[in-house]
Amino acid sequence: MPEGLPPTASRMGGQPFTPPYTDWPSSMIENGTKKRPMAFIGQFNFAEIVSSVAELEGVVPNQGLLQLFYDIEECPWGTYPEDLNYFRLIWYPDIENWSHEPMAAPEPSYPEKEFGLAFSYRPSFPESPDELNFPAELFDLYLETLVYDEHHQIAGYPLPVQSDPMEELAEGDRFGDDAPWQLLLQIDSDERMGIMWSDTGTIYLGVKNQTLATADLSQALLVLQCC
Repeated sequence: MPEGLPPTASRMGGQPFTPPYTDWPSSMIENGTKKRPMAFIGQFNFAEIVSSVAELEGVVPNQGLLQLFYDIEECPWGTYPEDLNYFRLIWYPDIENWSHEPMAAPEPSYPEKEFGLAFSYRPSFPESPDELNFPAELFDLYLETLVYDEHHQIAGYPLPVQSDPMEELAEGDRFGDDAPWQLLLQIDSDERMGIMWSDTGTIYLGVKNQTLATADLSQALLVLQCC
């Protein structure tokens, strides 16, 4: 891990970027009478992402910082209205004029250590090869994309543990229309970072009926799938 990561650098775990007067996200428990601090999972600097992966330019925002906090004791599936109490997305569309005031992370910390992130391009494909009509020379690339170990991803087609998580979001849709959901972020279980979502599961964040590049990413919803 690089020493002395800048406050707004992309990372998993560790210390999030916290402007002055920031309240640490908490779940309301015991019938709303008590707060339980959520774990800081990670933050994603989109200026870094687009700078590293030119293929994402115009697909995701070209700047801004997204943070994910999650209640690892409750470990919500994300498909029920009450699950909104157990995760929090904080979206800073423009961080240029914000100052950072360090805040001690409450227990639990998850992952326990801080990991700086690097980004690279890898194509993604629909779950079913039948949808693709692949020429033979691309089929090996398709298989290679599906079989590597940890599958962390921004945008593109999700790699489901079960059914398509974007369809799962649509089935539990509280917006009352048929507009599609699209993948924003996929965070896999990862032994290297000490992350395990339930039984070797994966967390997916989806955005509804919007272009990712201009969406309010704080309105994304979460789905957890596991084996």
